[in-house]
Amino acid sequence: MLKNFLLYIKEFLKLFYSPYRSRQKSAKKRLRTKYAQYYYKYRVEDDLVLYESSYGRGMTCNPYAIFKAFMHDEIFSHYRHVWVLEDLKEHQPLLKEFQQFSNVIFVERETDEYFKYLVSAKYLINNTSFSSYFAKKKDQVYINTWHSITVKKLGFDMPDGKLATGNMLRNLLAADYIISANQFTTKIFKTAFKLDGLYEGKIIENGYPRNDLLLQTSRADVVKKLQAAGVRVDEKKKIILYAPTWRGNNFFQPDYSIAEYLQVLESLQQGIHSADYQVLIKPHPAVAKHLPKKYQKNTVFIPAAFDTNELLAAVDVLISDYSSIFFDFMLTNRPVLFYIPDLEEYKTKRGVYFKI
Repeated sequence: MLKNFLLYIKEFLKLFYSPYRSRQKSAKKRLRTKYAQYYYKYRVEDDLVLYESSYGRGMTCNPYAIFKAFMHDEIFSHYRHVWVLEDLKEHQPLLKEFQQFSNVIFVERETDEYFKYLVSAKYLINNTSFSSYFAKKKDQVYINTWHSITVKKLGFDMPDGKLATGNMLRNLLAADYIISANQFTTKIFKTAFKLDGLYEGKIIENGYPRNDLLLQTSRADVVKKLQAAGVRVDEKKKIILYAPTWRGNNFFQPDYSIAEYLQVLESLQQGIHSADYQVLIKPHPAVAKHLPKKYQKNTVFIPAAFDTNELLAAVDVLISDYSSIFFDFMLTNRPVLFYIPDLEEYKTKRGVYFKI
């Protein structure tokens, strides 16, 4: 009750308390102004590719898979690759991993360097959306890879879709190419985002690049990478992964309960044969950065920057809810279990496309 009350007060302040709203508007205005200055200052460079995944939470998802393919192809050897990260200090292992590659550059989101590359990169690859100040130049090529075969409702199909969809719709309309996983996803683009008859680019319905990572990554490599990230994982035991999606109305301020994560963890650990199985938790990237610091470095919680599809290559049993990653995991023919304690509430607040 107290948590819900505090969230209500916070939302009330956002809507009606003018100093708070003024600060928010002022910050957005500064970013728009800076972006506009850089927009006219820098020309587009043909050998430059910029990648942004989940608002800079890490090198993950479809942009990461495309980047890895480019890095292994001689045709693209002369290209420079710019990765956008939310906080460079939190991603030191990534910076160290690629420090030997002079053509891989890391920039922090919404800094001067970020704006410079955002307006000068010939190719822009994003799995969600650029901020509302973004305006694609005529010479730029924008590829929106998207990030899910959605279970939960999107766009205008959501209860608050008319208000929440504006910037995402702008991004989709600006994209030269949109990557779609299948016919169902294409239909969602055309109907839930109302692109049918309006979108002038091309929807590429050819599956998700990120599933190359799932099918081509070895278990041994994943275990080694987990151990290097501080996760306590035994290579001899099978991995049960609990990977729920995020909840709430704001990606940047998601609702979550660390107590619920720990409760699920305890229940699983009590029910499994510990000599054969181990349990790991992969919070959604929207949630991971909000966990208390002691859990962000916990040996059971997998860091947000760890790519989910590479991780799934080593997983033996997946437990999830409304997250689309279970579709990806089905390619392995391994078991998927569902833990969905809030179905009725979720159907009311967000809605789902499938019968559970």
